[in-house]
Amino acid sequence: MQLPPIMDRAEFDRVEDHIEIDLEDGYYDTTPIEDEVEYFVMKAIFSTNPTLSPNDYIVSAIYSDNARLAFFQPGDTTWTYIDKERFILIYDVIYYKGQIFAVDHWSQIIMVDLNKRVGESKAPQVKVIAPRNEVAFERTYLVESSSGDLLFVQRFIGCDDDNDCQHTTSKFKVFKLLLEQLEEGWPKQVELKSLGGDSLFLEDNHSICVSASKWPGCQPNSIYYSDDYIDIQFHPPSRHCDIDIFNVENGSFGTHYTLDPSHKHMPPSIWIVPTMLGN
Repeated sequence: MQLPPIMDRAEFDRVEDHIEIDLEDGYYDTTPIEDEVEYFVMKAIFSTNPTLSPNDYIVSAIYSDNARLAFFQPGDTTWTYIDKERFILIYDVIYYKGQIFAVDHWSQIIMVDLNKRVGESKAPQVKVIAPRNEVAFERTYLVESSSGDLLFVQRFIGCDDDNDCQHTTSKFKVFKLLLEQLEEGWPKQVELKSLGGDSLFLEDNHSICVSASKWPGCQPNSIYYSDDYIDIQFHPPSRHCDIDIFNVENGSFGTHYTLDPSHKHMPPSIWIVPTMLGN
């Protein structure tokens, strides 16, 4: 599948920068390479399987070092950009019930209404459905529950003084967005104290929700999470990895995988979702 370039070289803010890192302390030289412009995409999602619908899909992407949002449809010659100056530091994007939803660093949630086009440019209507929080979060996620609700998750990450001030998850908050109230103003966010038997698997690459009863060994009402922090400028690969399970009902933590010491230098892990036979 051939897609047009998502950004030109003039947009790449860091091409001329040079950050020197002390290699002796386990850090890396992060001098930007011009060819990296072509790969500066943090996340891309499809609205549907493009192999089954080659002419009827949407691909949404979080791109650039400012984490902006854009999408592409078959027949277009360029990407459609979502207000480059207004919406930045996007942390997650999801295609939900025919629309694109995204959440940023401050828990602001936007909806890109693909059914409403504005002006001569025919740009989609963008609506803020949750205002910015005064607190900036290290990670925020959007995920669809097994019953079809849109969930918004805040991940609280603190500094672990016992481990050289490494970033460590301290808790999560999960909210259900009542989108049926969208026309009345801000949709209500209901904080959940239970996931109703579901389990969330969160990461910056791909977040999913499953019914724990259908997956043997999966703990219900729990959040499985991996280490999303990949900024090696401040966090060398020799650090500990923030990989655990969080129980939404009682706030306790558990372990789902013990990292082998030889894996310390590997990139962040990703979830692999097997096909369940018979379902």
